[in-house]
Amino acid sequence: MTYERSFRKLYQHLTNITIETVNKLVAPKAKIIDFGAGTGRLSIPLSELGYEVTAVEPSKEMINQLRKKDHESSVETVVSTMQDFKGNKDQDLALCVFTVILYLVDEKSLKNALNSVYDSLKKDAVFLIDIPSRLLFNSYAYDDEKISRHVNIKNLNGDIYEYTENLTVSDIHHKDTVYTDTFHIKYWPKEEVFNILLEIGFILVSDQSEQFVGTGSQYYVFKKS
Repeated sequence: MTYERSFRKLYQHLTNITIETVNKLVAPKAKIIDFGAGTGRLSIPLSELGYEVTAVEPSKEMINQLRKKDHESSVETVVSTMQDFKGNKDQDLALCVFTVILYLVDEKSLKNALNSVYDSLKKDAVFLIDIPSRLLFNSYAYDDEKISRHVNIKNLNGDIYEYTENLTVSDIHHKDTVYTDTFHIKYWPKEEVFNILLEIGFILVSDQSEQFVGTGSQYYVFKKS
């Protein structure tokens, strides 16, 4: 919920245009796998539209939030990293969006993750992925009456960055709870991601970036050959 509060209009805009893009690629009742699903930003509304959705997310806490929000219990949930997920080659579309790949900080992890996507899809199924630009690797802060969120992003070595988040949440009694988290993220040049996808067996179908102007990422559709 802190992401929703701090990104607000951008968050909803990104959700809407992603769903519109999915609707153009596959019709409702299609099987969709959502990697890095978080608390269900895409999985739940897609399920409500009639898609058969599997949400893959490494955080148990986020999966629990997704299940609470999924009142119809229609989304299948899997607690797993993207790179460790074992697919069944039965999905019509895979999603890896909202900066998921920047959490993969070495080439082996990225290759394994993209292989997991490939192994999840049927032949000729499609894959929507976003590739974050360096514009997203900047510190920022957001404050309102309930939360104070300060994110510091520091370059460590070329394409590796240290991400530190300090979050303060105030309850109705004005009691503050403080959370702190630090981890590494990585900028991936488009060419490196493309090379791996093509080696695995994906074919580039289209550049959807024009639809996502202002999000700080480039969006592409690939097809499993």
